[in-house]
Amino acid sequence: MVRPDVPAIVGVSSSNVGYVNLGKIDVKGWELNLSWRDKIGSVNYNLGFNLSDARNKITDLGGTPESLTSTASGSYRRVGDPIGAFYGYLTDGLAQVYDFESVNTTTGKYQKPKFPLVASQNGIVQPGDIKYRDISGPDGAPDGVIDDYDKVVFGEKEPHYTYAIKGGLEWKGIDFSFYLQGVGKVAGYLEDEARHAFINDYSIPKKEHLDRWTPMNPNASYPRLYQSQEHNRLFSDYWKEDASYLRLKNIQIGYRFPARMVAPLGINSLRVYASADNLFTKTDYFGAYDPEVRTTSGDVYPQVKTYVFGLSITF
Repeated sequence: MVRPDVPAIVGVSSSNVGYVNLGKIDVKGWELNLSWRDKIGSVNYNLGFNLSDARNKITDLGGTPESLTSTASGSYRRVGDPIGAFYGYLTDGLAQVYDFESVNTTTGKYQKPKFPLVASQNGIVQPGDIKYRDISGPDGAPDGVIDDYDKVVFGEKEPHYTYAIKGGLEWKGIDFSFYLQGVGKVAGYLEDEARHAFINDYSIPKKEHLDRWTPMNPNASYPRLYQSQEHNRLFSDYWKEDASYLRLKNIQIGYRFPARMVAPLGINSLRVYASADNLFTKTDYFGAYDPEVRTTSGDVYPQVKTYVFGLSITF
């Protein structure tokens, strides 16, 4: 869905025109399903496995120009790229003391960095700040300045290798089932107060911010901490997260009473059970955020663990 370009003579700008289904997308994928059902003695059991993947690519924008569809999430729309591709800067880790030629003995600030800078951040960058890669320039070659010419597509938010494992067994009225679900490869991107500290009055520090850069901790995962941190929050692959996960979506155990026990009560079937959803999640995603919420600034409520005890009666 794109907004079509409208001639100026119409008197309406393209931003005020509704979305139209003009573009074309090529989607290719595959799916594998395996299942097994058997019986060992008086135990019935079943097991199932599903694995699938799909890749999409924009092939036509319907005459509209390529564009950044969301400044906040860095989503870019361009022929040849997937929908909502991450678009921003590539990085070379954190600057160290030896990445500067000198230090001002009066202010204590390091000077003359040996790496290219964003022009607006000149004089702000210090050891512990992110180094951005100089990819290109107006002439198609690196020019020693970090600007829009250096932005590239470095990932996508669509999941790949989605899988599920489910199974169950039944023995003399006792039944048990489980459902595991996950994604093998997917990128996430947390922004603003979801990932950073001291950028506004409600972006509180988190445990992960303890591993910040200092001269004594040069291999830290987080840049140096300072108010606002605009230079370190530019949309880049430094903050791309591994959002792959394995989650126990549901587990349930129950017992169905024999008919001879419940029939005198006028009951055809009686089953008691206990069930739990989202009992555990294995992931390397940042902090305690839900890996199924792949782009957020922290304002999306995560999935919750639920416990259910039930009674199923049929008369």
